[in-house]
Amino acid sequence: MASRVIVERDVLFREFEDRTLRLDTYRPAETDSNPAIVYVHGGAWRAGSKGQFSRYAVEFADRGYVGINPNYRLAPDATMAEMVADVRAGIDWCHEHAESLGVDPDRIAVAGHSAGAHLAALAALAAPEFTGDDSAPPIAALIAFSGVYDVRAEKYAPLVGDRPDAAARSSPITWVDGGAPPTFLGHAVDDETVPIDETDAFYEELLSAGIPADRFRADGGGHTFLYDDMGWYEETTERLADFLDRHL
Repeated sequence: MASRVIVERDVLFREFEDRTLRLDTYRPAETDSNPAIVYVHGGAWRAGSKGQFSRYAVEFADRGYVGINPNYRLAPDATMAEMVADVRAGIDWCHEHAESLGVDPDRIAVAGHSAGAHLAALAALAAPEFTGDDSAPPIAALIAFSGVYDVRAEKYAPLVGDRPDAAARSSPITWVDGGAPPTFLGHAVDDETVPIDETDAFYEELLSAGIPADRFRADGGGHTFLYDDMGWYEETTERLADFLDRHL
């Protein structure tokens, strides 16, 4: 671990009657009005934990970005809407503790992988729909890897909830408009878990809305290319760093 990174694990940020949600923080040793990234893990909405993004959190904390890694409730105990509310609660916690974390509240990004990319996108594009709070601060940038952006297919029905419009409401691609934040999209061309078509369609929708968007199409590495030690991790971090330097 980088010597200039301070890590605090298992910080309570949300409570329910039957469980609590916790997060990890990664801070540069010299923290003063830094940008922040809230990382949302993947796991098909049913698995995974906040530790998945720890390597990126350390890497970018060493580059001057405060990292926040929250857990969220998982299916079948939670719907997609409840997961988005949890993710947004993690982002709001970062805003509320910005001073003590050394975070500039106007420079908070959200990042996710796979199902986490889907939830991160909804948290960035449509948070009031899932939290009921129109006053939530906007997200400064969205970072999404190997994501699902359209859940209107029948296979997602058990996750989206019972509302007639639930599938469309839970699809980030339906929420893209001119108010979307600058977006970085990464996907491997050989991803057999989530086809790269998901990212290509989302990217085109962002461009049509006039949103600054970077698209990184990795030539290999599959669904988890961003964690790949065979070269994709290094290229991914540098491409992401360039995007963040320009937009955060």
